[in-house]
Amino acid sequence: MDLSSPFGKLAHAMRHMQRLGDMQREYRESNPIEYSHFHNTDYGRSPILATQWRVRKFEPLEDTWSYVSGDAINNMRSALDHAMLLTAARFRTLSSKDERRVQYPIFTDGAKWEQWRQRNEYQLDEPTLDALEAVQPIDDGSGEERALALLNRLSNVDKHRRILTHTMSRPDVVVHVSPPMEVVFEKYANEPMREGLTLATVKFLRPQHSGTLDTHLDVEYYEVMSLDNGTMLPIALTMHVMFTAAFYAVAELLEPIANETDRWFVQQIEDNEKENLRKMLRSFMNEEAATAFEATADTV
Repeated sequence: MDLSSPFGKLAHAMRHMQRLGDMQREYRESNPIEYSHFHNTDYGRSPILATQWRVRKFEPLEDTWSYVSGDAINNMRSALDHAMLLTAARFRTLSSKDERRVQYPIFTDGAKWEQWRQRNEYQLDEPTLDALEAVQPIDDGSGEERALALLNRLSNVDKHRRILTHTMSRPDVVVHVSPPMEVVFEKYANEPMREGLTLATVKFLRPQHSGTLDTHLDVEYYEVMSLDNGTMLPIALTMHVMFTAAFYAVAELLEPIANETDRWFVQQIEDNEKENLRKMLRSFMNEEAATAFEATADTV
């Protein structure tokens, strides 16, 4: 049986993800964010030294980010549906109406999954139903955040409205001060970037000795897409997690009808995605953190 359809969809999703990677590099190399530094070290002898950084210039992400993200997401979701159609065709002859109704099941509610399984237990064999059940993001307190549930949610959003993308400051912005002083107040931005945004405010207890205060800010940011509940998801990492979940769900479902050529195709996608993960992680993690994440991913 020809398996090129679902894996072709996944390969196309990967191409969109690679384009997003190129867009990210171009965006960051353009130096889209400039900020101004304010402090009160020259004003009197206040016991508190205050320093603050604000966004002076900001270039937002172009709408293309939304459209390319949506294309990648919908190719992933479509790959699941194509795999489900090939699977259903193993067990019965499908009419045109049947083909239009076939959809890969994704449930976060255990009761609804059981209802679906019971309705389909005479149309699919038990190993297929077990394979589908194994990847269901059944709601256990975190189900809505699991990859296939998130993929399904974002795909439904993109069908009706544009996925919103933003540039967001990291919550772990770091202020460096010399000489060391006692911090009495600090606040860092954790919201989408915009002109005038206060990135960081830090107040110190003025030391007894005089000297020169040297401060600088490590400004880091990442590109995100937002859910309707206000949750911000890093685009690169979210895409990788959803792609990995969809890829293995498709591969597992189609394993009974895969031939050696199909398995070779699966291996090529798997190897390519590992390389994409390596590049993606190093775009917004330091080497130590990226290596640790890769080690964790290899054990999943």
